[in-house]
Amino acid sequence: MVVPYALRNNDILLSEGRNYSPSLFLEQINFELDQLYAEGATRRVMMSVSARSHSGVALTRKDVIARYALSSPITLRETDTI
Repeated sequence: MVVPYALRNNDILLSEGRNYSPSLFLEQINFELDQLYAEGATRRVMMSVSARSHSGVALTRKDVIARYALSSPITLRETDTI
């Protein structure tokens, strides 16, 4: 099983040699949260940046997410996607 992690919003990657600014990072994170929130209406999604301003968003550690995913029968396994 693989716990998903998007590097698209990783602050370290964005700030290394790119035209990074805190306001652009915040704009990108807000866009990603809104997109994933909409997708979450029909499927399970995960965002690696904490945000609690939307209803139904949980602030959870990675180990708790991994245990939840392992115990869920609807979690895709690598053998299911290959």
